[in-house]
Amino acid sequence: MNMDRQPNNQTDQLRRITDIARAVVILGVSIVLLVGDFFHLKQVESIDPLLKYLFGGASFFYGSFRLYRGFKKEQL
Repeated sequence: MNMDRQPNNQTDQLRRITDIARAVVILGVSIVLLVGDFFHLKQVESIDPLLKYLFGGASFFYGSFRLYRGFKKEQL
């Protein structure tokens, strides 16, 4: 059995699409958490500020990583 990774364009394209879709969702959550007070969203205003900014910041960085990975030519 050959353990070398064979290039498969369909699999790579599907992985890129899912990485980009995940990134959009995660970045959307982070933006809602970080700027929800500005738009007076009741659900966001009721969350503890420390938890809101920690989770929003972590979501922003993870979503950015997913977006980078989606547009990167070769996979990690």
